[in-house]
Amino acid sequence: MRLNLAFSGGGDRDAGPLDRIDERVLIVFAFGYVILVLATPIGAWRPLAIEAIALAFVAGFAGVSARSLWDRRLGFLITFAFFSIMAALAHPARRELGLATVAGSLLAKNTLALSAIVALVEIVPFHAILAALARSHAPKMLLSTLMFMDRYIYVLTDELDRMRKARSARTFRGSGRLDFAILTSLLGVLLLRAWERGDRVHAAMAARGWDGTIRTLGRSGKKS
Repeated sequence: MRLNLAFSGGGDRDAGPLDRIDERVLIVFAFGYVILVLATPIGAWRPLAIEAIALAFVAGFAGVSARSLWDRRLGFLITFAFFSIMAALAHPARRELGLATVAGSLLAKNTLALSAIVALVEIVPFHAILAALARSHAPKMLLSTLMFMDRYIYVLTDELDRMRKARSARTFRGSGRLDFAILTSLLGVLLLRAWERGDRVHAAMAARGWDGTIRTLGRSGKKS
């Protein structure tokens, strides 16, 4: 089992018709779609199907491949399924609609919402999304958090890969896959290392005069 923490997109996709639209408009439409999906009643399969078809049409029109959406969603599928079942057990509609219907609806809604955000990141590079949010006067704390998350997610991915290789070299396993116990142990160690690295990075930036303001050379992430 391998874990890929990287999520930023917009790399190999060819330019599509939606690339000419202002990033702020795309962000508003994406989050409006997420709100619409989350507001869809439990068990309303027809509206969910229409929303899924609409998302597939827009993603295809923008040049986002179905494989890209699936690959990025696959890592969250087990987590979404687990939390959907847990939430369905205490959901008020469980007695009327049944556990399977409630859990399936929650899983479908979460999947569509995540797919919409992934499609947005595939259409608009993540740094362009941050620039658009900055032009929209989004809170500085939110922008800083997103910026550092995008920057250091790759550092943590490399760190996890080195830990996985070191563990494999010491266990002499025939298969390169990790079982659940080893993976959870590695994630626990990775969490501690991430915490320590965060303290060191914050101390280094504070010593260099970091005041929480993001400064860039350009105003937009779009290519001319």
